[in-house]
Formats: sequence, structure tokens, C-alpha cells
Amino acid sequence: SAPTITAGGPTTFCSGGSVTLTSTAGSSYMWSNGATTQSITVSTAGTYTCQVSNASGCQSAASNALSVTVNPTPSAPTITAGGPTTFCAGGSVTLTSTAGSSYTWSNGASTQSITVSTAGTYTCQVTNASGCQSTASNAISVTVNPTPSITVASSTNPSACTTNTGSVSITGSGTGTLSWTGAATGSMSVSGFPVSVPNLGAGAYTFTLTSALGCSSATSSTSLTDPGAPTPPVITASSLILCQGGTITLASSYSTGNTWSEGSTTPSITVASAGTYSVSVTQAGCTSTSNPVTITNSPSFIVDAGLDTSLCEGESITLTGSAPGGVTLVWDNGVSDGVSFIPTASTTYTLTGTDGNSCQQTDQIVVTVNSIPTVSFSPLGMVCDYNPVFTLVGGSPAGGTYSGTGVSGGMFNPAVAGLGTFVITYDYTDGMGCSASAQSTIVVDPCLSIDETASETIQLYPNPSTGIVLLTTTVACPKAELFDEAGRLLKTITNLYTETTLDLSTFSNGQYVLRVQTPSSTKNLKIVINR
Repeated sequence: SAPTITAGGPTTFCSGGSVTLTSTAGSSYMWSNGATTQSITVSTAGTYTCQVSNASGCQSAASNALSVTVNPTPSAPTITAGGPTTFCAGGSVTLTSTAGSSYTWSNGASTQSITVSTAGTYTCQVTNASGCQSTASNAISVTVNPTPSITVASSTNPSACTTNTGSVSITGSGTGTLSWTGAATGSMSVSGFPVSVPNLGAGAYTFTLTSALGCSSATSSTSLTDPGAPTPPVITASSLILCQGGTITLASSYSTGNTWSEGSTTPSITVASAGTYSVSVTQAGCTSTSNPVTITNSPSFIVDAGLDTSLCEGESITLTGSAPGGVTLVWDNGVSDGVSFIPTASTTYTLTGTDGNSCQQTDQIVVTVNSIPTVSFSPLGMVCDYNPVFTLVGGSPAGGTYSGTGVSGGMFNPAVAGLGTFVITYDYTDGMGCSASAQSTIVVDPCLSIDETASETIQLYPNPSTGIVLLTTTVACPKAELFDEAGRLLKTITNLYTETTLDLSTFSNGQYVLRVQTPSSTKNLKIVINR
């Protein structure tokens, strides 16, 4: 009977593979490919059958057919590098294979591209859709150079300000060129550690070590400080708002070593303009600077005290100032705004306005106090009621007016006034409108006992006098009485003879009436004392 063929493995495989086909037993074998063994190993695609012969030499019909399929193997891929394959530790490079259905890298990765940061040789195999894998790709060698490292171990500050006497000690690993930036720049060759970088001034520094292969360390930084650098000065300002026309005092917290931003070297400065100011202090060659102070201008404003004015002594006045809202007004000399008062003398009053920034503006008003004129009125004495109307005189300064009983148009009429003692007033107003008055008393006497034709003659002289008066009479008189203008009895003299000296020196200047009693009548005589 026909034999049966069995396969010892898959009958589909990749190029380069094979499968063993085995026939059932017979005395001899004839395969379709000419082989004569019971089993054959095939690596070529095709359909395979077998016939067997028995001991009698009879050959069977052909066996079942087995088809063998051989799939092609893809070509070896090509690897390309996305950058240098030699780099410093910490770096990497991307390796990319040509296309395939799947990928197998020598480091076990299975993506088309891999990023590697480790030194070594890298290859890749690709597998096609049939599952056949290529041979290994070209090999790419990746070299990773070591990166040096450094650390600032210690630093020595400059021994004096503004000098390059500081140094920095560096430790680390690797060799190459040590460079630094910051307050100063420089470089030096390093073959071992530790190493000292000399001749550095105050400031911040950053150090880097670069190897001969171009690999740079991480940076290491430090700062050097000048010795004894003073604490930055503090500015004290009398104000930060500059008033119109005013000044501001700025004072440093240091009494010496100051240099202001506008050039002054005093402990304090007085500024008259807005701006930003600072001060630096230098001690032992070391300098520090204050925070700036900014001065701004205050909004300007105007106060108005009003127009100059005048008044008469004893009159009152009210001073009222004006200013923008928010400005407080204060008068000097104890004056309250809008409150009347009586000034005692001509005065210049100052009005001060203060705004919310304590800035002040002033204005002045001159108040002239005109004196009350000095008015006098000479004594009028005594007149008889039958005397004619006469013009009043004796008021000083001239130009005033007279008033009182019996007075009209500056004339006195005894008949209108009638008998008695009357007060006559003299009123005077000067060119400044200030007024004053004075008074004098006039006596209207009936003069009934005076006989001007009688033989009794009485005389006084000198009259006016300075106080010593000689009284002569033609008859002896029992007494005489002296009255002032108000009718008060001042003195009584008795036993008058033909000549009597009267001492009136103790009486003040003025007009007096001497009433002399004669044996037959009474006579009234006017005496004027004027020294």
C-alpha cells in the first residue's frame, strides 16, 4: 500500500531552515526529489511524496503529498546615530534602525529607535511579516567620556577692602582647565586636587572644570566678602514731601565717611528739589550704600489774608482768611479767624495755612490803628445873661463843632441858655475819620449886683497871670471868693484892702471867677492863669 509521510517539524520556515520528512516502512524508498532513504531533510520549498517497494520488488503507489514553504529572510538592517556617538557622562545619543516589522537590539530593546547613555557596541536585527529575522546590523560603538567634578572646599576673604588678596580652594576629580566667572574671570590648568585659586577680590565666583575631552563639571560657587564692610547707612528724612519753596533735611546714620548721591560729604544735607537720594559710607576702604529715599513735591496752594485796612483806636475788626479745602488757617498775635477783636496798635498780622502734608503758606495783612485825636477846649468862664451872642472859641484842633445848651452854629446865646452852669462840648474828627471831644463849663450869671457906674473900682493885674495877682480896690472889702469853672469854691480871702496880693500859684492853668464883696455890692471878676 501507499506509504504515509510525516513531518518532523513545521513545513513552513524561513530561508536557511529545514524539515525532516519520514515515510512509513518499506524495503526500499523512492522520494519525489530522488532521495532513497526512509527520511529526508529538505530546505527547499516544494511538494514531497514517497513510494516504497517490498521485498518482492513491487513498488507502491505515491504517498500523501507534503508541501514545504520557505519564507525569505530580511536583509540585515542599517543603524544610524542621531548625534555624536562619543559624549560626556550624562549625555546620550539616539540610534535608529531601518524599517522592519519588529526589532531586536543587542541591549534587549525592541523599538525602532533607542536612546543610549552607556558605552558599548550596539546592533539590531529586524523581523519581517513572516516572522523571519535578519542577521545583525552594522555595529555602532558608543563612547562615554567621564565628566570631572569639583567642589569649593574653602575660601579666604580679602585682607583689605578693594584688594585682590582673597583665594578659593577647590577639590574634585579629573584634570583639565579650571575656569571662573563673576567678580573676576580667569582660568588655570589642573592636573590634581586640591588646587587654590589666588588673587581674588570681594564678590561672587562660579567655578567649572573642563577636561581635555571637552567634558565640563557641574559648577560650584562661592562669595568673598571684604573685611569689616560697614552696615549700610540709613537715611532719616525730615519729610518725604517737599513743600513749595521749602527744604528737607536728609541725615545719614553715620557721622563720618558719608558721600551723598548729589556729591556732598556731610552727615546731613538740605535739599530743595524733588528726586531720589542715597548715601554711601566708606570705612577702612569698604563702602556700603543706603536704600534710596525719594522726595516728591507737595501740591501748591495759596492763602489770602485780605487787603490792608485801617481803623480808629478802640474800634473792632474781623479778619477772615481764605484757602483751598483741606487747608487749616491760623492767625498770629492771638487772632481767631472770623472772630472780631480790638487791636491796640498798628500791626502786621500773618495768616498761616497748613495742608495735609504739613506744608505751609503765609500771607499778611497790615491793620493800621489811627490814634484818636487829642482835643482840648479852653475854659469859658462866666458871662452875664444880658451879654450878646458871641462866637465860641478855644476848641483845638480847629475845625470841630460846638454843641450844648444855648449853642447854635458855633455861637453861644446867654439869653437862650438862661441862668446856670452849662457844659459845652467840642467835637473834632480828623482826616482819618477818628473823632474825640472835649468839654468846658460856662456860667451864665444874672450879674445883678454889678454896677458898672458905681464909684467902687476893683482891678486885677496882671491878668492873665502865672499865679500871682495884685487886687486893687478903691474901698475896703470884707471878703473875696475864688470859684473854678464848675462853680466849686476853691478859696476865701478876707479883709481886703486897697492893694492885696493873691497867691494862686497852687492852682492849675485855667479860668477862674473871683467874686469880691464890696461894702455895697458884689463884683464877679474873671482870672486866667496861664504859665
